[in-house]
Amino acid sequence: MPGCDGDDDYRLQADIWQRWAAWEKEDPLVLKDEDLAAFHQRILHVYKQACMALRFWPRIWYEAGEWCYEHRLESEGNDFLIQGLEANPESCLLGFRRADRIEQTMQVDEGEDGLKRKGDAVRQPYDAVLNALYTLIDKLKSREPIAISRIEEMFAAMAPDSREGSAEAEEDDKDEDDDEAGAKKPLSRSAQKEQQISAIQAGVRAQIKLVSRTLTYVWIALMRAFRRIQGKGKPGEKLGGMRSIFGEARKRGRLLSDMYAASALTEYHCYKDPAALKIFERGIKLFPDDEVFALEYIKHLISTGDVTNARSVFETTVSKITAKAENVPRARPLYLFFHNWEARFGELSQLSNIERRMAELYPQDPSLARFAMRFASSNPELPVFDPCNVRLIISHNQIKPKALVPTEAFPTVEAVQSLAAPTVYTQSPKRPLEDSDAEQPARKLARGESPLKGAAGRRQQQRQAREGFGSISSLPQPKLLPPHVHALLSIIPPARQWSGARFDPQGMVDLLRSTDLGRAAAAGSAPGAFGKRA
Repeated sequence: MPGCDGDDDYRLQADIWQRWAAWEKEDPLVLKDEDLAAFHQRILHVYKQACMALRFWPRIWYEAGEWCYEHRLESEGNDFLIQGLEANPESCLLGFRRADRIEQTMQVDEGEDGLKRKGDAVRQPYDAVLNALYTLIDKLKSREPIAISRIEEMFAAMAPDSREGSAEAEEDDKDEDDDEAGAKKPLSRSAQKEQQISAIQAGVRAQIKLVSRTLTYVWIALMRAFRRIQGKGKPGEKLGGMRSIFGEARKRGRLLSDMYAASALTEYHCYKDPAALKIFERGIKLFPDDEVFALEYIKHLISTGDVTNARSVFETTVSKITAKAENVPRARPLYLFFHNWEARFGELSQLSNIERRMAELYPQDPSLARFAMRFASSNPELPVFDPCNVRLIISHNQIKPKALVPTEAFPTVEAVQSLAAPTVYTQSPKRPLEDSDAEQPARKLARGESPLKGAAGRRQQQRQAREGFGSISSLPQPKLLPPHVHALLSIIPPARQWSGARFDPQGMVDLLRSTDLGRAAAAGSAPGAFGKRA
């Protein structure tokens, strides 16, 4: 099983065998044109070896049979499927494929006798799978009491706990400190035994439900096959058809609601028979709190125009499901479907009522999302479109790219366009007025070192004179270039990376000296002025 011990090694072996078969199919020996029989024998040999190593992996048997059918090796393909079913009788994959092949290839007369023989032949693989699944349910039920008895024997063999159930233990529990009230106390032996027994029972129920669901769909597949071969039919007659399969499935039991829904929908869509409504009514009585069956029933009633009964089924089912708090999430598909239908074809009062109830049951869902669902498209074949949350482009400023740092050789378009925008000069050495309402005070600017006074100052000056240079802070600092000039110089590529026309250095200096940057920034024409002069 996936996620269990040994699954990685098993999947690795299966992948190796599949890659070997794929390699042989590529015909590395070039036998397909010269000796087709030898080419087929090599691939058959690989699949036979793989089926021996992976006997209990149905997929390898299926792939081998499919390859044989594709290359007109009918008998070899049938052998693979038959042997695969013998090794894996519970495999729906092999049973369904074997039955479909019989239905496609078996030629019979058009009379009742021919259709009866074909139905019996098609049914054999289905019966093999059904018998294996019912046997598996019996095994699961027989394992449960054995596992429980082992647990009881294990706890009975333990030494008795002298404190369990005594008044002293109860008093200790009552006197527990508040700090330890939230801590998880160790379970008593009786509680541990009950916990383990409950876990076994829950596991067996889950496995039985999975097997029951599997055999339900096997019955559905068999019913559909008999509908294709013998038609609607009637129980007890020579050609029982799909109805005889449905009656037999009900007698053997262990069916889920899916069987009733499939039978009813087949009766309606294939024959427009009023028996479909009777089957739905029978199913809703057997599965009153099954949200899946109720949803299918509601869809059928709405498709036939019976909206009144559809609302009645909806109200009855959701009230039974939401009676317990832990089952509230199960009612969500019903609410979503009916909310969608009311939004498209119902009344606004009914729609508002459903939204109010959804807000009470599912408070974590945002109200805006519920409101937007009224107008969203609901075609499952297309992407969902929500006109309430669509973002339309009204202005180009909405899609203006974020500014990027231009490289030295390849400036961005945004960097060039930014030259036209006025820039606030923020390189003033003066500290701005602190904002008292700001969360963080303005950072103070670093100042130069203050000169020493008195004798200490004179000694410092003499030492600097002897060393031959003054203080770094006393040296004149170069002025910063204006932002427009800095931006212009940043977009000019370096000489080592440019092989085209070059600017005249003296002309560039004259251009910067003669350009009125303040007037150009105010007019928003700095790039144009630079470009014309250059």
